[in-house]
Amino acid sequence: MTKPTLETLPKELLIQILQRLPDLEHVQKLILSSSSCYEAYRISQYSILHTHVEKLFSSPYNLREALLVIRSRELSFCSHKEEALALLDAWRRREEIKQLTLRSAAEKFALEQPVNLEETIDLIHLHKQLRFFLDDYPTAISQPPWLERQQWEIDIRPHIQMSPVEQVRFLRALCRLYILKNLFGPIDRDSETSLDEELKLGFGPDHSVYSEGFHTFMDAYRCFYGIFPHWEHQEMGCVNRYLRDRLDPIYESIYNDFDKIVESGVDETLAENVGQNEIQIPLSARSFLLNGCFSRNASSSVSPWRLFEQRRQLTSFMISWGPDLAYELIKAPRERRWALVWNRLPIGSHPNYPTPHELFPGREIPVITPVEKIPHIYPADQHERRSDFRQFWSTLPATEQPSAGWKALCLGQEDLGLSYEWAMLSIDLNQVERDNWGWGYALWDEQRLKEWEFPRLEAQNQPAQLLLMAP
Repeated sequence: MTKPTLETLPKELLIQILQRLPDLEHVQKLILSSSSCYEAYRISQYSILHTHVEKLFSSPYNLREALLVIRSRELSFCSHKEEALALLDAWRRREEIKQLTLRSAAEKFALEQPVNLEETIDLIHLHKQLRFFLDDYPTAISQPPWLERQQWEIDIRPHIQMSPVEQVRFLRALCRLYILKNLFGPIDRDSETSLDEELKLGFGPDHSVYSEGFHTFMDAYRCFYGIFPHWEHQEMGCVNRYLRDRLDPIYESIYNDFDKIVESGVDETLAENVGQNEIQIPLSARSFLLNGCFSRNASSSVSPWRLFEQRRQLTSFMISWGPDLAYELIKAPRERRWALVWNRLPIGSHPNYPTPHELFPGREIPVITPVEKIPHIYPADQHERRSDFRQFWSTLPATEQPSAGWKALCLGQEDLGLSYEWAMLSIDLNQVERDNWGWGYALWDEQRLKEWEFPRLEAQNQPAQLLLMAP
């Protein structure tokens, strides 16, 4: 009797085989090597990919937050306010919605699984980016200031393997940076409605902030930042600083290239090296940045200090385009980077217009606003106004508790029997962020900080004093 081959197996069995393969790489190899497998894949593409997406987004990945990243795309708050708020509301009430007995209502708002093939494919691409950043982070974080450079670069950093809890913290923060950009970040300027959308955001043509727009945005920020506790804001800050540090040399190289391009002629140089179809902003447009940020020639009236400050502010703005652009820039060749940045430059008609970093709250993400101005809302309100916060935290899963580093640096006076928000008010949070975001203080487990001999570790169970660390 002849042994069955893939070509002779029924389609239903081939579909099950494709679903049970260990990963998508094996799926691809099989469908390319067998016409019968390819036909089975075509018949049940969504089912097969959905099964593998569930595998991809097992712990430490979070499928719900990944779905929120996908569904928040093209939902800029300025032009889709109601839809954006509805999505944020579904996110914060996700456990409640999951329990709905009315199936149609639950499916409409649930963040449990992709609803179609397009979402499934988008999730696969997103996972590729998340995996890249997760693998890259331990290799790129800044040296903690109490460690010697040689000790850090030779003995410690090359051997960092993030724990499951650390991975959850990192990926949670990274997904929220995607979401923040999608809902509240800069607007693509390749559409005729982009100026109208900026005006809805509360920004004039010079990107100055109207007070009415600011207060409207504060309500929106509350719907975003208010639904998770303050230490998760700091997780975002640590990941955002990693992106900034990772991209700083790339942006500086691009600015220097643009300096040479300005001297030789923007139209000719970009048109020659970058396809016209990749340039969304007309080459004839003259950004204030061409003179204010790039020009180093002798005729430039920009002082070296002013040039440095303009470039620093520009990079802060460019970082606000989120992890999507960061991933593209890291992976792209040199000329492709020119187009990616050129298409996202803020455009103004006067060199003194400020860089519109106000599109995000603060130049770097969770400088946000003073903590007390963004109170908790459900579900984070469980942490609010309770003096037994340390005991309460001990009852939570490890991934929902603040890290040892955060407790050591962000809790000040606790002897008044007040909430942790009040304890935070007695420390200089801005300085904690400046000194400690770079090494990811809000992400690491207690055991790792012990291995690194973190000098403030004992303070996590004591009222913390401000830690001043010179870089």
